[in-house]
Amino acid sequence: MDLSHSRAFLVRAYPLQTHEMLFDVHWHACLVFGGVPSRGIYDNMKTAVDRVGRGKHRDINARFKAMDSHYLSVVKGKFGALRNGAPFTEMPDAFRRLQDHMLLKDGGDREMLDILSLVLQHSEADALCAVELTLEAGVPTETHILNLLHRLIDRRPTHHPEVDPPEALALQTSAQQAL
Repeated sequence: MDLSHSRAFLVRAYPLQTHEMLFDVHWHACLVFGGVPSRGIYDNMKTAVDRVGRGKHRDINARFKAMDSHYLSVVKGKFGALRNGAPFTEMPDAFRRLQDHMLLKDGGDREMLDILSLVLQHSEADALCAVELTLEAGVPTETHILNLLHRLIDRRPTHHPEVDPPEALALQTSAQQAL
């Protein structure tokens, strides 16, 4: 295992290339290097990648993704982790677009980690849907995403009462005002 910035490395030999080997080398690397690196670069090893697609597209192995999710919970305590590196092997496009918005504001890296950590408690599909909806609405905030996510999970229809406003409160468009 090589560190991206310092090029420090750790070499361990294993009889097979298995997930247990991969997890063990990460555990030892964290001990040797004295912490969790903020960025990981992996080749197309079978324990991390199921299928190599076109360009940079990779189908990431489910067990490797689970380790990545655990890594998310470790990185969560490091405020600058997203700003200083790319700790996740792959994120859906909506999460990347949200990250672009979030990192423009103070504390946005911490908010982005909070949003990413939603997949530890909720399904990735629900979290992704909430992120996509908030981007469509043009309100990329953690509060809006949480609100939408809870509505998606709750799945109860919202009942709005029929309102018959007085004529004085009726909405007029600019074309109606011209008449």
